[in-house]
Amino acid sequence: MSTNFTIYYFFILIYSYTCFGDKTVFSSNCRQALYNIDVPSIDHLSDLVNKFFNKTLKVIQNTDPFSTNHIDLKYSGYGIESEGYLDDLLVSGAASTKLSNIHIDDKESLRFGIDIALKNIQFLSAFSLNFNMLTMLPIIGDGDIGTAMSGLQFSIKTTFKELMDKRIQISDLQFDCSVGDVKVDISRVFNNTYLATYTGQVLSELLPLLLNDFPPLKTYGGIGLMAGLNVLLCDQAVTLQTVVTFMEKFIQ
Repeated sequence: MSTNFTIYYFFILIYSYTCFGDKTVFSSNCRQALYNIDVPSIDHLSDLVNKFFNKTLKVIQNTDPFSTNHIDLKYSGYGIESEGYLDDLLVSGAASTKLSNIHIDDKESLRFGIDIALKNIQFLSAFSLNFNMLTMLPIIGDGDIGTAMSGLQFSIKTTFKELMDKRIQISDLQFDCSVGDVKVDISRVFNNTYLATYTGQVLSELLPLLLNDFPPLKTYGGIGLMAGLNVLLCDQAVTLQTVVTFMEKFIQ
């Protein structure tokens, strides 16, 4: 590993442990006692989940490539301030998605897991970004960005419980990911093409390092995902019956 990337790795390690810490993973109005979910028929639910994801996969394959005109980007938290947008986003290669190990059970509490693999995926977009990490690592620019990844894999395992009013929350989420090759091309950073080229080279080497060999990223990525999902589930008053009804309508 080069000296430059050793420094990057060390910086992100320190950043992760000092900035993340123990984070609340429940919405403020969902900080209540959690209870095991009573599932009337786990066999029916398991069959429904498998049919839902099989149809979801077909939808993904039929809409590849996917494009959208505009996506706003805004995030504030964990020492990161980010704001910007993507224009004319084109995502191709999603048809290579494979789903496996889809399972759900209620042996102790309601648990769900899935593995997702993509052989190749590519993102092309115009962008504008104002990004800052710990007020020390600003990235400002607008231009074009292209990212190509191969051998991208995700594994997600979750445990669900519910509140007294039957709204569901995730009490545990385990997240893992890995990637083969990554290639990032950026046209401008700080309106400088040479710096953009260097940034693209750094990201091309750094992203596989982080996704494959940096456990804190996976740990805190899981915490962030769990927190975001719990806020959504709580604020939208999602119950198990809500989920079942949605899946039943989707697979019709």
